[in-house]
Amino acid sequence: MNLKEQALEQVGNIYTTVVGDGDITTEIMFPYPRHTVAEVSASSGCPDFVLDFLEEAVRCADKSVQIRYLFEDEFIKAGEKAMRLEGNGRAILTAWQVAAPFMELAMAVLAKVGDVQSVLEPARIGITHQLSLSPDTDKIVRYTLEQVGGVTFSSRLDEIIHISLEHVNWVGSAKEAAEKAIAEAGDIRKLIKIIVDVKSVEEAVSLLDLKIDYVFCHGFSAEDIRSLGKTSKGWLQIIIDESIPLEEAKTLIDLGVRLYALDLSAITNKKSTLKINFTQ
Repeated sequence: MNLKEQALEQVGNIYTTVVGDGDITTEIMFPYPRHTVAEVSASSGCPDFVLDFLEEAVRCADKSVQIRYLFEDEFIKAGEKAMRLEGNGRAILTAWQVAAPFMELAMAVLAKVGDVQSVLEPARIGITHQLSLSPDTDKIVRYTLEQVGGVTFSSRLDEIIHISLEHVNWVGSAKEAAEKAIAEAGDIRKLIKIIVDVKSVEEAVSLLDLKIDYVFCHGFSAEDIRSLGKTSKGWLQIIIDESIPLEEAKTLIDLGVRLYALDLSAITNKKSTLKINFTQ
């Protein structure tokens, strides 16, 4: 199952949980499943994939609702009509209320990632996410990030070896934890990533001779990374986070910094991008 399929499955699961036995408010507003026509338009530009979440929610609500896309390009222009929905009015309104927060979440992710990419892309530093995404929306966030060229990591514990600071504390040291993971991984080592969280330059240096994919330097300063780079000579693949300002981060590529991790778990879009209008 690719990331798009996972994200849409997540929307479907949330629809089932949120709606439960029925949308009481909408049932009151629509005392019977009145035939309705609705149009979705964009108040500001947005990519077409954002509407995937609405289509999935509509399919969950009532598969008989007719969906027609009204745009031609992959990017919906500001003021442009994007989608026409026709059929069961209850289903359309319920689907909209379930899907709208996900569409706005996607737009918030795109806005934040776009601002960061404009600074770091020329420096050849990629964008990723913190590994502690909310399990409620992790696939939606990762799918959105993937659409703009970001690097994503699985949230499933059986698809990644993520040695957290808690694991390190339990085992005794980052090096011991990484050695144990590599030894136990066996045949699946080629199929999964090993990421080790570190909180000091010394911990990161201790991993130099080990075959791990990334060292995640939590809370490091740019000076810490420069100190690490002098020892590692760029051999460690480093992930840094927002504790390092973008203007400083873009100077660190030659020291082994490959990815800049954004906190995408609790962001909101200040202005609604898409709106729905019931025309009949």
